[in-house]
Amino acid sequence: MLSDITRGTAVVTGAAQGLGRTFSEALAASGHAIAMLDVAECDVTLDAIERIGGVGISFVGDAADPADVNAFRDLVRDRLPPVRVL
Repeated sequence: MLSDITRGTAVVTGAAQGLGRTFSEALAASGHAIAMLDVAECDVTLDAIERIGGVGISFVGDAADPADVNAFRDLVRDRLPPVRVL
């Protein structure tokens, strides 16, 4: 599946609900891998992405916390294609 991703990775904060979830699903449908960062679990969003054949990862953390952002960055670098959308 990951080899099919041609558009790179899109990073979405606040992806657990609302606009973040909507953006995540739309970007996944257009061929992006999705890297989600939220203070809440993104399980519902991740399930929706996988149901449409997309690839994603989620990380529970605070975008205002440098330690969380660094850990998220490292996870994305290790597991997904290069970031193309923020």
